Amino acid sequence: MQFRNPLAVTTALLALLLATPCAVRAERNLDSTTTDHKLLAPIRAAVPPVIDGILDDEVWEYAVQLDNFFVPALNRPPTERTILWLAFDDTCIYWAGRMFDSQPATLRMDQTRRNGYVLNDDYISIGFDVDNQHIGGGEYVFRMTPRGTQSEDFPDGSTSKVEWRGDWRGAARIDSLGWTVEVAVPMRMFNRPGGPRIIGISSARRHPRTQERILWPNLGAQWDRSKCGDWPAVLPPFRERPRFMPYGVGEATRSSLDSYFGGDVKWMAPNGIKFTATANPDFQNVQNEILGLDFSYTELIKGDNRPFFAEDVKFLPDSSVFYSNRVGKIYGGLKAVGNVGSDHRVGLINTYDRQEVNHLAGKWFWRPNGRVEASNAFAWRHGPFGTITKRNTPQARDNAVWVSSLGIDQLLGRWTESYDFQGALSHTSDGVGDGYDVQASWDHSPTNTGFGLRLRGRLISEDFLMVDGGLDTVEADQRYAAARFGYKRQYDRRAFKYWEVYANGAHASRFDGTLFQRSASLTGSLTILPGVNLDCAVEEKNRPPYNDRTGSLSFGWMQDRLFTAGKLSAVFGRVKDTDYFLVSATQGFRPIRALTAKVGAQYRRRDFPLGHVEDPSGGIEHLRQFIGTVQYDLTDERALSGRIVYTNDGMNGYAAFQQMLRRGMDLFLIVGDPSADTWTERVAIKAVFVL
Repeated sequence: MQFRNPLAVTTALLALLLATPCAVRAERNLDSTTTDHKLLAPIRAAVPPVIDGILDDEVWEYAVQLDNFFVPALNRPPTERTILWLAFDDTCIYWAGRMFDSQPATLRMDQTRRNGYVLNDDYISIGFDVDNQHIGGGEYVFRMTPRGTQSEDFPDGSTSKVEWRGDWRGAARIDSLGWTVEVAVPMRMFNRPGGPRIIGISSARRHPRTQERILWPNLGAQWDRSKCGDWPAVLPPFRERPRFMPYGVGEATRSSLDSYFGGDVKWMAPNGIKFTATANPDFQNVQNEILGLDFSYTELIKGDNRPFFAEDVKFLPDSSVFYSNRVGKIYGGLKAVGNVGSDHRVGLINTYDRQEVNHLAGKWFWRPNGRVEASNAFAWRHGPFGTITKRNTPQARDNAVWVSSLGIDQLLGRWTESYDFQGALSHTSDGVGDGYDVQASWDHSPTNTGFGLRLRGRLISEDFLMVDGGLDTVEADQRYAAARFGYKRQYDRRAFKYWEVYANGAHASRFDGTLFQRSASLTGSLTILPGVNLDCAVEEKNRPPYNDRTGSLSFGWMQDRLFTAGKLSAVFGRVKDTDYFLVSATQGFRPIRALTAKVGAQYRRRDFPLGHVEDPSGGIEHLRQFIGTVQYDLTDERALSGRIVYTNDGMNGYAAFQQMLRRGMDLFLIVGDPSADTWTERVAIKAVFVL
C-alpha cells in the first residue's frame, strides 16, 4: 500500500465531496408498501402564528391535525388525549400542541435550562426526518415542557453554542385543561438544499404521572418507523454564508500570565456538505469524563466532550474504528459531513496533533430502505516513526484500517430480528500490523414481553491493529463465540411494572488453541415502583491464569427524577487472584429550585496474596474516589458551578461562572483546570462568540 502526503489526500477527498451532486429524489421517499403509512396535507400558513403558547391564531384552524396518539408499550390509547397541528411557510415549520391533563397541578417540569435533560419531565416532542429514511435516530427532534424549557436533538450531534447550530422559538402555557405549546422551527436549521421534499413526521409525549410514552402515529410494539407520516414541504433556497466562532482565553497562574486565541469556521456548500475547521481549539477548559474504579482487563472507553470531536459525531466512524480520545492536543482540524442524495451519508475528519501526527478518518453510510444499512469506514494515522501513542505503544510511520459492515432488520410479529456482518483489514508501513477482524451476529428480540436470543462470532488475527480505534491490542489473536438468552415482561400497572432475566455465555481461544477467556453470567432486573430499580448478577470468568467469580447488587431510587436520583451498588468476589470488593454510591440534591448538586463516591479493596504479579510482597490495596458537583442558576442563561474530584493520586477541582446566551457572547470565568488530573492554581477568562 502506498501512502501519500496527508494534506494531499485530505484535499482530494474534500474536493470529491464538494463536487458530489446532492439530488433529492422526493418520489423515492414515498413509501407505499404499508397501509399504515400516513400522507399529511401540505398546509401553508398564510400568516405566521404569534409564538406565545396561546392557540388563538388563525393558522391552527386549518393546519393539518395529528390525533389518535397511542401507547405501543401497553397496546392501548393513552389516558390523556393529545392533539398537534402542523403548517409551514417560506422560512419556518410551525407546530402547536394541546396536551390534555386532568391533574395539571401534578405536571413534572424540573428542568429549566435550555438543552438540559428533560426526558424525566412531562414533554411533547416532534421529529422531522428530513431525508425521510424512516430510521430511528435520523430525525431532528424538538421538545417542549410545560415550563417552556426547550431541548433539541440533531441526528448528527451538535455543540452547545445556540447561534452556532441554529435557534428556534417556543412557548408553553398551563391551564385548567392541561397545557399548550407553540413552536417555530427555521427550516435552514436542517442544513439541506432548498426545494420540495417529503419529510417524515413522528411525535412523542411523556406523561410521568401515568408512566406512559405516547406516540403518533402508532408505530407498533417494535416502533416501526416505516409507519411514520409523510409530509410534503418546500425548503427555502439554501444560501449559507460562512460562520466564524472565535474565542479568546486569558489565564494567570502563580508564575505566569498567558493568553491564547483560536476558533472555528463552518460553511454549508450548495450540495448540502457541511465543512467545519478549527484552529488551536481550546480543549483545556473542557470538563473531562471521570472513569470509575471498576477493574477491567482491557482499556475503559470514555466519551469525548471536546466540541470539535462531538459535533457531527454520527457522521463519523464509531469508537471501535476512530476513538477520538486517542488524539491529544491538536494544532487544527477539518471536517466535511453531509447527505449525498436521499440514501447516503458521508463524513470525513482530519486533525494534526502536537506530536506532528496526522489522524484521518471517514465513513460512508448507505440505507436504501428501513431494513438494510451498509457502511464503509477507515482510519489512517501518519507520523514520525516511533511516536508514542496515547496507548503508550510506538507506532509505524503509517497505520491504516478499513472496516465494512452490513446490517439487516426485519419484523416478525412482536419480535425484531437483525443480522449484522463486519469485516476489517489493517495495514502498517512496517508490516507488523497487517491483520483482519471478521464478525457476525444474529439477534431475535421481543419488544415488551417474550424470549430473546443473541448469537455472535468473531475472528481477530494476531497482527490486527485498530490504529486509532478503541480495540485493545490484547484482544487480538482470538476466536470468539457468545450467546445470550433471556426473557422480559412488562405490565400495565404501577408497581412491579417490568422484570427481566438473561444468561450470557462466551468462549474465546487463541489461534494456537490455548484458552483466552471463557465466561458465564446470570443477570436479573426488576422495576419495583416508578424510579425504583433492583439489579443483580453473578458471573464466572476464566481468563488464564485467573479464574474470577463475582456477584453484584444495585439498588436505585428516584431514577425517574432529574436532580434527586440516587443509586447504591456493590461488586464482590474473586478477581485476578485477589479478594475483590467495590462499592459505589451516588445521590443528587435540589434543596431549592436554583441549586442542584450531586455527589458520588467509590471505594475499591483488593487483597493481594504473597507473590502476586501486581504486588509480590502482598497486602491490601485501598482505592477511593469522590466526585462532587454543584450548580447555582443565577438565570436560565447564567450560572455558578464547580466540581471536586478526590482520588488516591490527589485532588482536583474548579469553580466557574458561565454565561451561555441564545445570542451574544458566551463568557466563562474559571478557577482551576477542569481537564487536569490534580489541582492547578489557575484563573482563566474565556469568551466565545459567533460572527
